[in-house]
Amino acid sequence: MTKVPFHVRTNSRTLVFISFGYETGGKIHPRKNQNPTTHLLQIKLRSLKAETMSGGGRGGMKVLHVAEKPSVAKSVASILSRNNGGLRTREGRSRYNKIFEFSYSINGRPCHMLVTSVTGHLMELEFQDRYRKWHSCDPADLFHAPVHKFVPEDKLDIKRTLEEEARWCQWLVLWLDCDREGENIAFEVIEVCTAVNPHLTIKRAHFSALIDREIHEAVQRLVEPNKCFADAVDARQEIDLRIGASFTRFQTMLLKDAFVIDFTTDDRNLVLSYGPCQFPTLGFVVERYWEIQAHEPEEFWTINCSHKSDEGIATFNWMRGHLFDYTCAVIIYEMCVQEPIATVTKVRQQEKLKYPPYPLNTIELEKRASRFFRMSSEHTMKVAEDLYQAGFISYPRTETDSFSQRTDLHAIVQEQQRHPVWGPYAQQLLEPGSGLWRNPGNGGHDDKAHPPIHPTKFSSGESGWSQDHHRLYELVVRHFLACVSQPAVGAETNVEIDIAGELFSASGRAILASNPYTLGVPITIVSTWVVCGFCAMKHGSDASLDVARLRGLLRRWGCDEEKKKNGICWAVQMGLVWYEREPLGVKAKH
Repeated sequence: MTKVPFHVRTNSRTLVFISFGYETGGKIHPRKNQNPTTHLLQIKLRSLKAETMSGGGRGGMKVLHVAEKPSVAKSVASILSRNNGGLRTREGRSRYNKIFEFSYSINGRPCHMLVTSVTGHLMELEFQDRYRKWHSCDPADLFHAPVHKFVPEDKLDIKRTLEEEARWCQWLVLWLDCDREGENIAFEVIEVCTAVNPHLTIKRAHFSALIDREIHEAVQRLVEPNKCFADAVDARQEIDLRIGASFTRFQTMLLKDAFVIDFTTDDRNLVLSYGPCQFPTLGFVVERYWEIQAHEPEEFWTINCSHKSDEGIATFNWMRGHLFDYTCAVIIYEMCVQEPIATVTKVRQQEKLKYPPYPLNTIELEKRASRFFRMSSEHTMKVAEDLYQAGFISYPRTETDSFSQRTDLHAIVQEQQRHPVWGPYAQQLLEPGSGLWRNPGNGGHDDKAHPPIHPTKFSSGESGWSQDHHRLYELVVRHFLACVSQPAVGAETNVEIDIAGELFSASGRAILASNPYTLGVPITIVSTWVVCGFCAMKHGSDASLDVARLRGLLRRWGCDEEKKKNGICWAVQMGLVWYEREPLGVKAKH
């Protein structure tokens, strides 16, 4: 004889827990002196629950969709609910993670869709309580101390929302980012949901842009989640925790009394932390600092030669480069001044090709935004995230720099034909007889999660965009158009002149066939009269370590995107490096 519990559900919330009656042999019997009406209600509730779990209730099968961010959940729900009876919104346990409801059909099967979200990782990895205090054990013990995953206090409301919604659904569809980190978050959601409903059918949606075509295709082509990717992240997290905690405790306790450290006023808060990306970051900064300290400036002298005409100024470089002997440099300069007539000794013309760039990945996006717009890496990714969530570009965090054969490149170009600036070029690019089209090159990197960064929707500028939004969107579009274009062709002219036996040279380029991403340098016409100048210069050493360069070094070291960010942030917090607005970058203190 088994006690029978039921949940009475109103407004998608579990409000009342009812426990009455007993079950024997598959039949429900009323308790002694139980009201017959109550007994009938019990039978009706059991029937309703069985109908809900089988997916045969009103509105079809219930499907719970979980996205990685509230903004992504809203975008997915808005796209799927369009032309499907409207979208209803209600509050979840967490005020930041709303629940969206609408009707939809998956592969012809009517479904009642519930879309909500988490906010990044739902769980954290930590040691058991007995190992969490610094002096509770030897640091070496942390390499084999037991660890566990748990939902932190600030995520409990999200967990409760998932439990309440999953209890009454038949399917769980995961819309987490399509990389290893996203797969790991997906299995955290699965663990929470299957704890209250072990009969859930689990599916995964793969997408790289928040646009109608991608979202509709993703929901109709659901796949199984990849446990191997999630396990890889679990392994990395455990390695990071064990190595970071053990070495941080060890070196802090060993070294905090060995050195006088003046950047903190509270010794109790002093932690000499260690991390897989902090260590190489520190190494790169120290290495650059040593280079600066080891450099010994030395004066040298060079001769500047230029010719001014109506067409502009042509500057010639001394083919000796520079001299460290002041007396010799002065003698040669005086010879040139006494005989200032230049004789053109050689003119060489040749065709030069500037090949298109590889498809755009995150590192190149940050480098180019820093170089062209003086935008920091952090600000660049914030603007890129805004454009992605609005559906204008693909997912901006990717290491892939090659398009797959399934990508419809022509459709992406067609989207840009209406633009007043590069629209005419996009039209020419698609014309078969123009000869402008060229399949993009393969940069050799593929993270197997996202395509290269590319435009996904046309825009000539939105009202809510800042100047940086406009510039970054234009950068992504121009870069993509350049990827599918022929190389830029230029005519390079090299001119050598002779002044009193000293040779000088200049070069210039004229664009013969342009590429939307290529800038050309015009040829300067040179005549015989020139002006020479003499100046002293000093060998110098640039102390700056550019953010993009540091990120490139960390990438070659093997740090993933999150680790690179954490490594740089750690160096800033520790006072080893800092950000500057003009110019942007990380500079070594010296």
